[in-house]
Amino acid sequence: MADWRHMNAQELEEGFNPRASLGDEVNLLIGDWAERRNKVTAQLPGPFDLPYGPHDLEKFDLHPGQEGAPLVIFIHGGAWRALDKGHMNGHVFDLHARGWHVANVNYPLCPDVSLTSLYQSLERAVPAIFKACQDHALSVGKIILAGHSAGGHAACWLATRPEIEPHVHGVFSVSGVYEMKPILSTSIQEDVRATDQEIDELDLILHGRAPHPILATMGADEPEAWLASSRHWADHMKAQGGQVTLKAIARTNHFTVMDESVATSSNAGEMLEEFVSGL
Repeated sequence: MADWRHMNAQELEEGFNPRASLGDEVNLLIGDWAERRNKVTAQLPGPFDLPYGPHDLEKFDLHPGQEGAPLVIFIHGGAWRALDKGHMNGHVFDLHARGWHVANVNYPLCPDVSLTSLYQSLERAVPAIFKACQDHALSVGKIILAGHSAGGHAACWLATRPEIEPHVHGVFSVSGVYEMKPILSTSIQEDVRATDQEIDELDLILHGRAPHPILATMGADEPEAWLASSRHWADHMKAQGGQVTLKAIARTNHFTVMDESVATSSNAGEMLEEFVSGL
């Protein structure tokens, strides 16, 4: 098992910074996401860019689905410092194609805001989404918090917030961040600028809980250190009585696992549908 505690700086960078482990391929993969976004965004129903706070990035898109369908609240990744909800429109399209309601959330990024402020924004976003569903007379079934990478961390964290936890039925995390210290021991920290207190308080092994069923996927081709950290988190949640399913998706990396995990024609996509229907 690749234990990050025994790694040097270069090993941590390659194990926990996807841009370092994948190199130039990252730009191609995100470019593919942008291409698909351009093709499908016009097919998604609005409203778009509903504000939930004063910051320009405190906005979400709400894509109504079928009456009584689950609501998936999706949080993009980007190591708390990059990307945008629009990058995920191709994946949101796949979720919405199942008839589900989908809220696609933006949030302020580091270093423009602190990590604490970023999570405070997300904590405000969720009740604003609930209210928007009421305002638009949407009949909503089960509520699932979901996200990719740093967004997977946010989904797991939000599911335990006192004002949010009672309303949530499940969490879907794709290649989520669960241990904070190894991630923020990489060059990502140059932008995130997290304090020791933030790193400690947001660590999902030190302080995390799993009060709801969690489906977590990860790319089988991700660095072994990343996979080991994910397994460590899942084992820890299970030891506390949490209902966690962690699956490595064959022939996928940190980004393509997102594609595969929500695709309507994949085994992983079928697993997601079974998870949601079983909540």
